Formats: sequence, C-alpha cells, structure tokens
Amino acid sequence: MIELSTTLRLSNEFDIPFIYDSWCRSQHEIYPNKYMDEYSAHYHEHIRRLLDDSIVAIACLDDDPDEIISYIAYTSFRDNFILHYAYTKVNARRQGNINKLINYSNILHAPLIFTHPPKNEKIMERIIKRYIFDPSIMELIGNNEK
Repeated sequence: MIELSTTLRLSNEFDIPFIYDSWCRSQHEIYPNKYMDEYSAHYHEHIRRLLDDSIVAIACLDDDPDEIISYIAYTSFRDNFILHYAYTKVNARRQGNINKLINYSNILHAPLIFTHPPKNEKIMERIIKRYIFDPSIMELIGNNEK
C-alpha cells in the first residue's frame, strides 16, 4: 500500500455531492437500511439536516485538493465532540486519516461521541472500545428528524 500525502482542510460546496453519495451508499449497507423502500431519498434528507448543523473536515491529496481521501462530519455539544460520520476511500484506509482529521478538528480533546455506525462490524468493535456510541444524542442537539 502506498502512503498518500494529504492536506487537511474544511469542506466547500464542491465537496457536498461526494459526501452525500459516499455517506448514503455506506450506510445503505447496514442492516436494516438495505431493506428500506426509498432509502436513498429519505437518507439524503437526514444527511442534509446533519450537514446544515455540522462542520466537515477533509483530507485531500496534497497535489489535488479536489480529490477527497477522507472526511468527518462533526459538531460539539456540552463539551463533547460529536462525530456524526467518518469516511475513507477503500484504497486509502489504514493510513490514519480519520485520526488526523479528529485531531485537527477536536482541538480541545473533548470526549468523542459518534452517532452513526461504520458499515464494517469489526471497525465498530474497535472504536466502541475508545469512544461512546450514542445515536440518541442527536435528539438533544437538535439533529433529530425535524
């Protein structure tokens, strides 16, 4: 595996289509989402609501800032870092990009709570040992289904 040289930045309007598509496709693979009728339309609306109240940090290629390698969508609530979603392209995984983005974004080193599970159960098993998984916190911070 080739180590990619990346730059961290905040998202812009041109990144949004990729974020919607990758987030929606990834979550579709999680049970029971793949069995829901009209999943994509409903989930795009859910993502839109979250993104309206969140910040997105991106790891892109050094020599091509439009080539997104990883991203995280996050906010904060009561001295906690709320990580809604993290994504890395398959060929760039296991290079620490998500950890770099978390460190870049969570400058106060606040406790991390994540709200959406990864599609890979093995990853879920690893991250629940380090962080809190609590999707219900979205109701408290106003990111529930409005």
